[in-house]
Amino acid sequence: MRKKIRKTGGFTLLELMTVLVVIGIIAAMAMPNFDLSIKKIRFKSASNSIISGLRLARSSSISQKVQYGVNFNVNSNVISVFKDLTNPGGFTFDGSDSVVMRDTLSRGFGGLNTSFADNTVFFFPDGRASLTGNVEGSNQWGESSALVQISVLAATGRIKLDSLSY
Repeated sequence: MRKKIRKTGGFTLLELMTVLVVIGIIAAMAMPNFDLSIKKIRFKSASNSIISGLRLARSSSISQKVQYGVNFNVNSNVISVFKDLTNPGGFTFDGSDSVVMRDTLSRGFGGLNTSFADNTVFFFPDGRASLTGNVEGSNQWGESSALVQISVLAATGRIKLDSLSY
């Protein structure tokens, strides 16, 4: 008499297919949240780039004892940190100023606005800023939105992230 030996280990093809379908459904439900998370990360990264540019200009001005500035091109979302060589008392950014850093904000950043004259702020060798003002950015993704406000205090040159909301 022969006994049939049945293997009890392993999975059937039907069980494996069922697990794959469940994983696919869960992944499909997570994709919209993942996409929104990526957009928020890009927005925060662009906000940090603005703060970094402002702080670079201030610290370079203090360490090198030369006036530096930051220009915000609100049409193309470009930040330029420059050494103000041409006309330090004129408070203008022109082509002959030495650009130290240029950064294009990510596509996740829109609506760049500043309250500075000519969208430019200058930092003096003692750390002060030429003007008190704000840099603001916003973006809209369907029903979600993001807003950032960064302030610069003229008396001390302090750069502060006032708000970052999603």
